[in-house]
Amino acid sequence: MFGTNVGQSDQRYDGWFNTKAFDLSFDYNQTPHNMGNGAQVIQAEISEGVWGMSNTLQQQLGTTVDKTPTAGRTVPFYDALLQPTFDSAGSVDISSTRKRGTATLELGKKLPST
Repeated sequence: MFGTNVGQSDQRYDGWFNTKAFDLSFDYNQTPHNMGNGAQVIQAEISEGVWGMSNTLQQQLGTTVDKTPTAGRTVPFYDALLQPTFDSAGSVDISSTRKRGTATLELGKKLPST
């Protein structure tokens, strides 16, 4: 059995066990994936993995947009409308750990050859 970075977040184990009756080999690889960059989001995590915007905020933004004539819905309009929301937005970093393993068991060593 061999191990690389044992006990670390990016650890790997592999090895084999060979006998006259069978062979066993295995590989386990754990790889961290940190995809976050402190991104800001206007949604809040309602429950694990479920994000949504508060009904109050949705209503306030929608009412303001609905009361504004189409011609007035410009980039500066939306910048001014959304800036307070962006200023109070929370941040999120996305990360996970991929854990992958394989095992192979060969039982054919004692079978007669054809």
